[in-house]
Amino acid sequence: FKNLYIYYDNTVEVEQTSNCITLFSGILWSGSLDTIPNGQFYSIKIYENTVEVITDFISDFCVYYLKKDDLFILTNSILDISSSVNVTYLRWWLRNPLIDNNTTILNDVFTVNRFTKHYFSLSGDTIKETTYLKPTYFTDSFIPTHTFDEAKHIVKNILTENLSKFPKNTTFLCSSGIDSILLHQLNPNFKLISYQGDWWEREKIKQISSNHKIYTFSKKEYLDACKSIEKCVNIPSKHYSLKIETYILSQQTDNIILNGSYGDEIFWHEPVCAMANYYWQQGNKSYTEYLNFIDAYYTNQPYQTTQHTYYKIKDSSCIEDCLSDKLLLRYSYLKDLRPLSNKLVLSPYIDLRLRTLLPKCDIETQQRSSYDAELQFALLDNKDKVNRFKMGGEEGHDLFNDKMSLSRRDMMKHFLKNYRNYHDTL
Repeated sequence: FKNLYIYYDNTVEVEQTSNCITLFSGILWSGSLDTIPNGQFYSIKIYENTVEVITDFISDFCVYYLKKDDLFILTNSILDISSSVNVTYLRWWLRNPLIDNNTTILNDVFTVNRFTKHYFSLSGDTIKETTYLKPTYFTDSFIPTHTFDEAKHIVKNILTENLSKFPKNTTFLCSSGIDSILLHQLNPNFKLISYQGDWWEREKIKQISSNHKIYTFSKKEYLDACKSIEKCVNIPSKHYSLKIETYILSQQTDNIILNGSYGDEIFWHEPVCAMANYYWQQGNKSYTEYLNFIDAYYTNQPYQTTQHTYYKIKDSSCIEDCLSDKLLLRYSYLKDLRPLSNKLVLSPYIDLRLRTLLPKCDIETQQRSSYDAELQFALLDNKDKVNRFKMGGEEGHDLFNDKMSLSRRDMMKHFLKNYRNYHDTL
């Protein structure tokens, strides 16, 4: 290859054969790159005349590309691409950070779409782009097939299989929520770390085992820790609450981190999914009636259970469209935490088989999972380890909302400042 430069770190697996160079980062739970790959990953294969890029089904591993004049760059680090700021994108982002296209904060820099196989020439021109899933794969899966007991068996098998792919002493960044506790029961050998504020009341962390380290912060320590990692903001992230997790992970020596993220999206025990189930399955109920109903259930999360959201659900055409609108474009916050922390953070819940499981269940199973996380609680031997208040960073969010210097807008300011400083020093 002429004028080809490849840089990678220890999170990337590299394989060279007689006809191509393969760079792979992440994990495949099932399937293969040649068929339907199921996992969290990106794959780049460099052939004599073409480059193939494959992304996972929610684009949890982001791949950026720039094609300008004679320059072609493929990278997972937007910080490493020198370009000007896309002002139009910036204005969109400030209004709505969830932008469903492949533009970025930088001019001429784009992302490879989710569940996509994108083929470039070596000069960077797009040859073709195909998807290994239909755009309607989520709504197409709404065919009631499984009972509660069948679904429970499937969940246990998939999670057990996925957890077996992690090294034995992997560090597990966990909470006391059902998603984390279930993973711990299925494989109790991981090193556990958690964090909390000493002012938290709802989301206190329970000591799960003897090898469980809990970081407890005062409000001042919490804010100081967040401020200390502002120079680590290397992506335009909207998740300002990830600052504290970035700080925690910066204290760890392990490169691979297990996390229980995305259980909400898989099992629907989050406010929008619970409200959608209630409204469409229980009949035309009022917002007040819903608040009275959900108060006794695990999914009750006052911070995010808003009247505005309930009215949006009432305006949707059906529960399938409502849930698809909420979940189809929903990416994992690990997409941001991974580059921020420079760790290979993975969750066994981000699995295509689990993603389409609940749509394939009967209505009773969907409701039991959505309201009270029963699909997971039914697999626990000891439910006392779970904090019955749903975890969600509400008390942490309240602190951020009180401190405008840590707002989402300022996360973008941190990135732009770091981006400018980085390229000024090159």
